[in-house]
Amino acid sequence: LRGMQTVSLSASKWRASRSCSVQASQPGEPLVMKPASACFSWAVYSLILRRLSANYDVFFITRKTFFYGIISSLPFLLLEPELHNPITEMCNPRVLWNVLFLAIGASLFSYVLWSLAVKKLGAVSANNYMYFQPVVTMIAAAIVIGEPITPVGVIGCITIIFGLWLGDWLTRRQAMKLHR
Repeated sequence: LRGMQTVSLSASKWRASRSCSVQASQPGEPLVMKPASACFSWAVYSLILRRLSANYDVFFITRKTFFYGIISSLPFLLLEPELHNPITEMCNPRVLWNVLFLAIGASLFSYVLWSLAVKKLGAVSANNYMYFQPVVTMIAAAIVIGEPITPVGVIGCITIIFGLWLGDWLTRRQAMKLHR
């Protein structure tokens, strides 16, 4: 629950104005509705994945996830107001390569790795390691695109690593008390 609250607050589309007030990105939008829904969906997906991975191959589950994801996304593409002709837009080589990269590189590869992690570690442990993503992102951005590592970024990484270590240590400590 604490993780869900943290992700909800950090992933929401808030923007701080110069007066440091927080506002929703669209008028009438509850501040944490979208990120809370995303967290809930991810939790349900992880629990379902844990049960499915006991009976089915990871690649089979990923293929089914992608198939149903594409089928359920197509109607939204057709309803997009900025796209006058979605088929023409998708034929643009730049758009097509970007979509293929996101579909194969970012999504498919990530879902396979995620499914393997849930199968090997379990849903709860795998979800705990999601907090390590900002650390990997900061290091990858420094290596790949030469983005500078700032003191705030280092402090954030230290905080994340300490939090993961502390959570793991407390879990082990509690397990040891139960086995005594």
